[in-house]
Amino acid sequence: MDARGSKAMGFDQSRASHHFVLTPDGGRIEIDVKEKNDVETRDRIAKHLEQVSRQFKAGDFAIPHETHGEVPPGVAVMTALRADIDYTFESAPAGGRLKITARSADAVEAVHAYLRYQIQEHRTGDPLTVRR
Repeated sequence: MDARGSKAMGFDQSRASHHFVLTPDGGRIEIDVKEKNDVETRDRIAKHLEQVSRQFKAGDFAIPHETHGEVPPGVAVMTALRADIDYTFESAPAGGRLKITARSADAVEAVHAYLRYQIQEHRTGDPLTVRR
């Protein structure tokens, strides 16, 4: 997965850490560089998350498919309900964040399924439960 992810995301996966957070209205994808002086990877992370925010809003989940070699759970519903979900890129000193805000119960459930899959696939150890 790391080799596919490096190619699909545009940065070396071993140089970054991923975290996925479930929130009551959706969640967040957080990616940071492991070395604070790694400006090139930090900038590539930001570029990737900005791109993902546009693609996900359009219902395009090609990058997760390329990374994982399969369509992650939740994607079909997230695509169908894309009008109910906002994706907001936020820059961070060590990388970036993608805030996912869903406006319907079905959309929230789909986002949570997607994020739980990411937690397991990336082996982040993040909680599989919603953070208040």
